[in-house]
Amino acid sequence: MAAMHHMLVHFPLALWALAILMILIGAFLSGRLADISRAALLPVLVISVLGGVAGIVSGLMVWPMQANITSPLARNHILMAFWSLGVFTMLTALVWRAGDAAFDGSRRWALVVLA
Repeated sequence: MAAMHHMLVHFPLALWALAILMILIGAFLSGRLADISRAALLPVLVISVLGGVAGIVSGLMVWPMQANITSPLARNHILMAFWSLGVFTMLTALVWRAGDAAFDGSRRWALVVLA
């Protein structure tokens, strides 16, 4: 099961890196590439958040909770996972609620800062 956790964690990390690139392209560039980045951002964020949840659940199933609580490295690992998931869940909610207006005016700065 530990190998499954390692495989599941890499997909959301790669998709989060892609989402950051798409946010930067959509916020600072204009043209066709920026339009494509803005249009494809929500599906990438949704899939990455679902993958992040799967990665956290598989990690909690692999190692016993007592071992996670007593190890500072494991605690920091879990905290970073939850913080990352929280930030990208917030980004997903912002893009979902704002729709096409997510990159208009000062809203794009909220996306850039969170990314």
